Amino acid sequence: MAIPLETWLKSEEFKEIADAPLKEFSEYLFFRNPLRNITVDDRFLKAPSDGILLYQGKYQANQKIVEVKGKKYTVRDILDDDTIPKEKKFYVFGIYLTSFSVHVVRTMTKGVILEIRNLLPILSNNFPMVLFESELLRNNPNFNFMQFSFLNQRTIVMQYSPVLRTRIYYVLIADAEVDKNLLFVGEDEAVSQAQRLAYVLFGSQLDVVIEAQDWFRLRKLVPNFYYIYAGLDDLYRVYFRYPYKVY
Repeated sequence: MAIPLETWLKSEEFKEIADAPLKEFSEYLFFRNPLRNITVDDRFLKAPSDGILLYQGKYQANQKIVEVKGKKYTVRDILDDDTIPKEKKFYVFGIYLTSFSVHVVRTMTKGVILEIRNLLPILSNNFPMVLFESELLRNNPNFNFMQFSFLNQRTIVMQYSPVLRTRIYYVLIADAEVDKNLLFVGEDEAVSQAQRLAYVLFGSQLDVVIEAQDWFRLRKLVPNFYYIYAGLDDLYRVYFRYPYKVY
């Protein structure tokens, strides 16, 4: 179902929500949580949220993912942890959930929730995302408006994946008007693939960080600046390097 951003902006789905009366949008459409027919398959990692796929790749902990006003945005920034060894590698991708997106975050694969951390904003208030979103909705992404990635409150949900035998971090970055992300799961709780994980309000961003290991690799299936759908789109195909498990 993943489609180019330009196609989504011209779609009936987008127009119906964008043109809805303010009362209907604010009281109903914004909070929608549609039922979805999801196929569970350990060979793939599912899209964890609806939204625009901004960037993806394999990076060292201190390597630039994108540049924001001359400052590099790294795994250390995402996880707010300067102690991560520079040479440690991660698969990383970022999704922007627009004001018109479904705001339910789902798990990419089955596993166990190991830890949940809530980090306060660096400044007294969260930095607004409206400038970044307005440019995206013009199909003109400008990463210089992504200052919120460094400054805003975030919730970090760490999951262990027995399929990949590694840890996955879901980083929910809040918008200016949000002071809490609603979680549907708790620590030490087992989760299935594409299970509802959290709910985030207004425009928001989800960064996902996966610890890279020698025994697997991921092949991307969706290009950047495509609009994706949580649980419905396969983002990555999993390949194992060792014969103990082959798909």
